[in-house]
Amino acid sequence: METVTDDLEQRLRQAEAALEESIAERNRLWEQLQRNNAAADDVRHLRALVSSMEASISWRLTAPIRAVKQTAGPRWRLVRRLWPTVAGRLKRGA
Repeated sequence: METVTDDLEQRLRQAEAALEESIAERNRLWEQLQRNNAAADDVRHLRALVSSMEASISWRLTAPIRAVKQTAGPRWRLVRRLWPTVAGRLKRGA
């Protein structure tokens, strides 16, 4: 009789351990789901911000400047560095 009782107790301990492991896994997955949902909310929020920024008048007015900057690439840094000198000369009429 003791063997049956011992066997049942061992099976009960194994079942309890499996249950605890399943609960721990469920908790880990729940936390991951919450992090993923928060990240998705952040993405939606940032996309809405970008959309509103791109729809603004200032964004549309400065589009040609950004296009020139993108086309110029690395040369744009040179233009930005030399612009104060060129602008100063243009103001003085030299």
